[in-house]
Amino acid sequence: MPKAFSRLNQKFTKNCIGKARIQYNVPRSSSGRTSASGAEGRRFLAIGESAFGGESKPINMYYIYVIKSLSHDNRYVGSTDDIDRRVKEHNKGKCRYTKGRMPWALVYKEDYDSRSEAMKREKFLKSGKGREFLDKMVI
Repeated sequence: MPKAFSRLNQKFTKNCIGKARIQYNVPRSSSGRTSASGAEGRRFLAIGESAFGGESKPINMYYIYVIKSLSHDNRYVGSTDDIDRRVKEHNKGKCRYTKGRMPWALVYKEDYDSRSEAMKREKFLKSGKGREFLDKMVI
């Protein structure tokens, strides 16, 4: 276990390349120091379980979405980390492009592990080939 982690009280959580979360129970001796071998007490956490008790915050997911105007024949492609909040913003008129074409309905979404992947896909869907792809899906 890295030396920097030995300064923590009892437990800490480490993200391992976004794939698994590992919890370490750092054992303490009677003198209050951590033991030299840090591997003991290691276990995997269940999804939604926190190392410090209670529910943990979910790992960030990024989404690309396509919304369609119910009053006009327009669609809008965007990316976000919270689709529900973003669609509500579009329907409340908080976005310049979508303000005059309300109401909007979510018609398509994809989820990604990183923001950069989502932005690349968003850029593709806004290109000519991406618009063709969306047209074939009858969106």
